[in-house]
Amino acid sequence: MLRPRITHNEDEIQTAIFQHIAVRGAPGAVAFHIFSNPRSARDGARLKRLGLKAGMADVGIIHKGRFMLLEVKASGGRLSAVQIETARECMDAGAVYVCAYGLDHCLAVLEAWGVLRR
Repeated sequence: MLRPRITHNEDEIQTAIFQHIAVRGAPGAVAFHIFSNPRSARDGARLKRLGLKAGMADVGIIHKGRFMLLEVKASGGRLSAVQIETARECMDAGAVYVCAYGLDHCLAVLEAWGVLRR
């Protein structure tokens, strides 16, 4: 019997990620959302003055001396040009960066990083 393919939008995926971290997160791991959606041009200008970097990943994680960034995409999503450039800058600075597509991929990445217990 075929299982139906379940798709989620990025907000649903990110909510599920943080629910998984709350239940089975590794001790000592610090995970946080990186706010990047200003509500207006005025908010965007203010956030830019405060240091918001365009194209930053959705989830930041610090664990065992590593800084990891996870960009969450729905199945079929794509990185923008500014996200690609920001990802390169972050990796050049020493961060681990992955763009993951769909909830299962995101959870697999977090497990591989040791942030989620299996």
